[in-house]
Amino acid sequence: MKYWAALLAISIAVTTTAASAETAIDQKRKLYALGKAGTEYCPQITTAWFALGSIGYDMNADDGEYQRFATEKQKWFDTFRAAGRRDGVCELLMQKYGPGGDFEMFKYK
Repeated sequence: MKYWAALLAISIAVTTTAASAETAIDQKRKLYALGKAGTEYCPQITTAWFALGSIGYDMNADDGEYQRFATEKQKWFDTFRAAGRRDGVCELLMQKYGPGGDFEMFKYK
């Protein structure tokens, strides 16, 4: 479980500190998908915490954008399931993004 929790933490860290090759919209899409998947997987987390980081993201921007969003969201679900028990995943998400979370990473750029 610790291995998978670390894998989940790394996946989240990579998303929030995305590589320079990604565009701003790619970063916002990943964060928005994390928020949607996280709130569906862990109902105690609210979307508002993730929405701050994806200001300006529109999943209906073009014909393919919703599909790209859905793909990112599915990747998060797959990562959550691979990480282990739901309560462990939700605890990690709450520690990272719950009350008192690190709002610096959600700063609008």
